[in-house]
Amino acid sequence: MNAVTIRTTDTLALDSLPQAPFVAEVRRVDDGVRVPERIPDKFPGVSKSEIGTHYQEIYGASYRQVSMMNLHLLHQLAGGRGEGMLIGVLDSGFDGVDSADLFTPLRQRAGIRWT
Repeated sequence: MNAVTIRTTDTLALDSLPQAPFVAEVRRVDDGVRVPERIPDKFPGVSKSEIGTHYQEIYGASYRQVSMMNLHLLHQLAGGRGEGMLIGVLDSGFDGVDSADLFTPLRQRAGIRWT
């Protein structure tokens, strides 16, 4: 699930990427040409104006990342607290989740199902 995005004009560097032993796939995602297209509405019934500045104030500097994944809409569905939701996190960046004090409350309430 790890990924990287590269923006460059060096086509030789791009051509050499697939030969790297740690690269599973190289996919071009943008040719630099901006063409407006209709993006399907993932959450029908929730208008962009409802999202507005309210969530920008709540999430602060992380709003852009949160909104890219539509997490603000999931928080809406769960009453803002995530209660009753099972959330899967696929990441290799949670070192110590099984022992770090920070995660003790989560472990005590069986909030970590699998690691």
